[in-house]
Amino acid sequence: GEYEYAYALIRTKDDKKANKILAKELELHLEQEKVNPGKSILNSKNLADIYGVLGENDKSLMWLNTAVDRGWTESRKNLIYPYLQNIKDSKQFNDLVQKMQLKIDSMKTIAKENDPDWEVCK
Repeated sequence: GEYEYAYALIRTKDDKKANKILAKELELHLEQEKVNPGKSILNSKNLADIYGVLGENDKSLMWLNTAVDRGWTESRKNLIYPYLQNIKDSKQFNDLVQKMQLKIDSMKTIAKENDPDWEVCK
């Protein structure tokens, strides 16, 4: 989405243009939730990112939790993406990272049970 570009604009102090892009992106993703409620993992993750860039930490955490509940498990990306910078030190964020890791570990266990030759990529 264009929110990544908006983040770069904020970093270069072009807040007016960034806020216009973020408002448009937010509207687009919230509308997507109305059209396909509860369906998209990526849409909920994008909303977490957008709210993170906007500094709306509670909403960012809520949408990140929604993304995790829907199946988002890319915890490493959450640790390096700058869009969630404002929430990375919070207990809620760390709890969500642990929740993702539990899902990943569970998937690994199931894969190993279904295929004894399966190995974790290193």
